[in-house]
Amino acid sequence: MAVKNSLTAAVKDFKKEVEDNMTPAMKQVSIDFYRLSSERGVTPVKSGTLRRSAMISSEFEQGIVRWTTPYAMRRNVEGSITGITYWDVVTWDRNKEQLVKNYLRYLYKGD
Repeated sequence: MAVKNSLTAAVKDFKKEVEDNMTPAMKQVSIDFYRLSSERGVTPVKSGTLRRSAMISSEFEQGIVRWTTPYAMRRNVEGSITGITYWDVVTWDRNKEQLVKNYLRYLYKGD
């Protein structure tokens, strides 16, 4: 019976640790997503209004990254100079393995 109680307590502790890390993990992986889309040339962001729009209008804690400038909205419909129409889809397709690994690392280690 003592083993069962110890296991139950360990599972509860683990569950609480994961739950405590969920929002920080989501925030961090959303910031990673934003950074990857900018650094890898998916989103044509170097500086200025487009970059700031994502920092201002994104809800990183909720896992939402968005660009809200008229340029961003138009380019998401018409395509961009890079030939990429949907920045979020391309960023995910190119980086999903890394993003999932980062999320799990943040979630379980709390980094």
